[in-house]
Amino acid sequence: RGLSTVLVTHDIPEAVFLGQWILVLPGEPGREPALIRNPGAGDPAYRAQPE
Repeated sequence: RGLSTVLVTHDIPEAVFLGQWILVLPGEPGREPALIRNPGAGDPAYRAQPE
């Protein structure tokens, strides 16, 4: 079994570096959250890319 961790942050670069999956919650009620796969998690070079 793998280990799952939920980290809540408002820091986008931190989320990009740490998260294999990133859940972006909308600022408005009734809108759906976005689930984003992050293949470069943990790679400092990926963190520095503009996208």
